[in-house]
Amino acid sequence: MIIKQNGATVGTMGGGNIESQVKQLGVEMLKKHQAAVIKSYQFSGNDAVAMDAICGGR
Repeated sequence: MIIKQNGATVGTMGGGNIESQVKQLGVEMLKKHQAAVIKSYQFSGNDAVAMDAICGGR
């Protein structure tokens, strides 16, 4: 997923709560002119269902 300076995104991580968190982090980093970051999120089973994600996990 690419996050533009205006907060618009290109692509998706599957939607849900984690995508929202990543978008928020990206917007904050752009405002502070911070370098790129790589983060890993894992969830499965009930977590994935509860978070309304469409990707199913990783």
